[in-house]
Amino acid sequence: MLEPQSGPPRCGSPSGTAECLVFSNRPGETLAWGAEAGLHWQPGRYLLVDLSYSFVTLQNASEEVITSSPAHLASGRLLVPLGNGDLRLSTQATYQSARGGAKEGAEYGEALLLGVGLSGEFQRMRYFAGVQNLLDSRYALPLGTERAAAPVPQYGRTFTLQLTGSF
Repeated sequence: MLEPQSGPPRCGSPSGTAECLVFSNRPGETLAWGAEAGLHWQPGRYLLVDLSYSFVTLQNASEEVITSSPAHLASGRLLVPLGNGDLRLSTQATYQSARGGAKEGAEYGEALLLGVGLSGEFQRMRYFAGVQNLLDSRYALPLGTERAAAPVPQYGRTFTLQLTGSF
């Protein structure tokens, strides 16, 4: 049977030789309310349209959880065959709203991210070349004080080249 400790917590072996970190749950119930909607349409083998949106609001959540959660996420993807379908153009647009509740009125994470790429197949090889964050949006994401002292900057424009073979 465990007995409650009086005074500061004692950690380590022997007792009291190490600094303790003490965590406790927030009082009350944390509630998340939200909705999602999506549309996925694929009228042909290489033709695809995909749209999605989600919304969430939090009540009685910790500051760390609130600052790491965007209220709005919207995304759209389009895949279109070029020519006979051997080459395909893909595009994606994603909007994420700012993470709310940051100290001193600062908000982080709001961004419009656009990506475009070309993909295809040649015999046993598949290839992809693309650009992510085409507009070079500069944004940072808060990770909480235990993981990072300040919001972490995210990558700007990035380029991807991929070649995959099958045998």
